[in-house]
Amino acid sequence: MNGFILLFGLIVLLLNIVFGNVLEAYPLFNMGINCGVIVFTTALMFALRFCALSTAFRISLFGFFSLMGIVMLILGIRCPEDWKGSGIIIAISLIMAFEAIALAICNVVSKLNSEVKNG
Repeated sequence: MNGFILLFGLIVLLLNIVFGNVLEAYPLFNMGINCGVIVFTTALMFALRFCALSTAFRISLFGFFSLMGIVMLILGIRCPEDWKGSGIIIAISLIMAFEAIALAICNVVSKLNSEVKNG
């Protein structure tokens, strides 16, 4: 599964780069934002494998990260090139922070839950 996640992320990243260089309606600025979103989302999905999560947390977080990745890609496409004061960049940053915090909290809760079961 890890290889699939990395391969899928790499394919999406390469497609994003190709579209950014070929399509005039897709500026390089937006391509750069979406490259960051793709790398971040792929890294979070890959990190799920190495966290001590229960199966329910792993499945739900995988779906949540996928959905939020799509939302961030749409926001990245809509982002104006004048990024100063852009609410879209703030929204993408907040979503990324929320995802990372959710992963950390779920990891801690799963560890505590397994300690209670075992101890």
